Amino acid sequence: MQPHDDPDRAATPDFLAGGGEMGRLMRAHPWSAPLGAPGTWRVALRTLVSVMLGSKQPMLLTWGPERTLLYNDGYAGLLGRKHPAALGRPFLDVWSEIRGDLQPLLDQVDAGESVQMDDITLILERHGYPEETHFAFSYTPVLDETGRVAGLFCPCQETTQQVLAERRIVAEREQFERLFEQAPGFMAMLRGPEHVFELVNPTYMQLIGHRDVIGKPVRQALPEIEGQGYFELLDEAYAKAEAFKGTALRVGLQRTPGAAVEERFVDLVYQPVTDAEGRVTGIFAEGSDVTERVHAEAALRESEAQFRTFAQAMPNHVWTSPPDGLLDWFNDRVYDYSGAAPGELDGQGWAGIVHPDDLAAAGERWLAALSSKQEYEAEFRLRRADGVYRWHIARAVPIRGAEGDVMRWIGTNTDIEDQKTTAEALADLNATLEQRVEEKVRERDRLWSTTNDLMGTAGVDGYLKELNPAWGRVLGWDEATLLGRPFLDIIDPADHAATARIVEQLARGEAVRDFVDHLRAKDGSARTVMWNAVPDGPLIYIVGRDITEQREIEDRLRQAQKMEAVGQLTGGIAHDFNNLLTGITGSLDLIRRRLDANRTDG
Repeated sequence: MQPHDDPDRAATPDFLAGGGEMGRLMRAHPWSAPLGAPGTWRVALRTLVSVMLGSKQPMLLTWGPERTLLYNDGYAGLLGRKHPAALGRPFLDVWSEIRGDLQPLLDQVDAGESVQMDDITLILERHGYPEETHFAFSYTPVLDETGRVAGLFCPCQETTQQVLAERRIVAEREQFERLFEQAPGFMAMLRGPEHVFELVNPTYMQLIGHRDVIGKPVRQALPEIEGQGYFELLDEAYAKAEAFKGTALRVGLQRTPGAAVEERFVDLVYQPVTDAEGRVTGIFAEGSDVTERVHAEAALRESEAQFRTFAQAMPNHVWTSPPDGLLDWFNDRVYDYSGAAPGELDGQGWAGIVHPDDLAAAGERWLAALSSKQEYEAEFRLRRADGVYRWHIARAVPIRGAEGDVMRWIGTNTDIEDQKTTAEALADLNATLEQRVEEKVRERDRLWSTTNDLMGTAGVDGYLKELNPAWGRVLGWDEATLLGRPFLDIIDPADHAATARIVEQLARGEAVRDFVDHLRAKDGSARTVMWNAVPDGPLIYIVGRDITEQREIEDRLRQAQKMEAVGQLTGGIAHDFNNLLTGITGSLDLIRRRLDANRTDG
């Protein structure tokens, strides 16, 4: 085929040659007024059409008073379903849905002014439904030979995807910043090998004392941690691109300007941050201030150590169990008595030293106590290392957590073989003695377990230091509230002066007996409490009894003063039985002497 064999090309000026699909459509278009045949178009129009058709960038051109629309292949893709019908139509008719947006811009062009739009939001209906779009374009006035504005030339670019992507990035960053701000743990972003603070969250600021650290290297921002190893850990994580993780790490921080360095404990992660090429650009530091947890764990360990020390010093058998009832610890008295090796009695192993005739009943009572979460008490015979069985009374109390759940059981076995033998020998003499003894023992045991006596220690600074659970039951205040405020806050103002005199007396080292004041309960009621207090160095040991409705138990309060849980379970029981045995033995001696003297009279 020869160059002019294409009828469209043969009948069309050269400026319409080429141009891809739009060049073909323009050549085939039935041009009429107002533009007329392409061969009659003005030089400026022909030149711009040639430039437009030869460009890959989306471009459009309007001409004449009706602003007839011409465009290239790039712009055709922006028209959607409006293409190809848009060719040769008035520009504002094609984009009738945004006429109000475009008219002011076109008026500027008609006035000979250029228009530059870096980002304009338009709601187009190019696919049969409204959609948000964004464009960057310029409107340039095109002058004819007379110098009048004959049209406009517009290179343009749709930026919708870019704008939406940037919007998503902004939204994601804002979401990240919200999460960063609201995170319960501390977080910080450090940039570069100098570890410059770029971002910190409020929890981190609270940890370091709300210092201005943004933009500062970590060595300048937190100079007090020099020598504690954290700078070196950061350097190593950055240099090796390896994360560091530590738990319960000790760190000294100067949280208040001019104040002493404060010891805190943290769980900490240093996570290297890399760029697209895998190079480390910074360190993301995050963790938690676990100071309170560490202190609580240390206090728990100390408490457990104290308990085991006390338990080892006691003459009775002492044992513990988790909530499932499988015994897991025994003091040395148990192993000395049974001859078992340490660990041999754990779990169900203790059943091996219980007399077979007593095992079922003891086990049933233990299961009942586990189910009801109430105190356990049972009598059974335990095999001694020499094979002899001796009667013991076992008692256990549940140790409850803050929510009332059973955390552990503490139990004791007290040898009552001699008591049982003596009780049998005295059965004829005093048939009810054993019953009275058992009732008294149970009564004392229940009294300690259910007492509402207020026991604790206080400092001369006016703050309570340690409390027993009765405070919560009697007054309704939780332990944290009572320990965190001056004791005077819950005392009736009318008793403040008298209380102050009592404190002065205690400060002189003098004990206080039967001092009565009135405490304010959480529900607003007043409780009348009689106190005994004994100073001991910096501490005051106090025992108070609610006598609002229970004055009749004053004598029993004095007997219960300073009792401890393990002491009541073990030492108190042994002491009571020893007292009873002393009386019983004395009675037997008296009877024997009278019989030896042949005296049967009173």
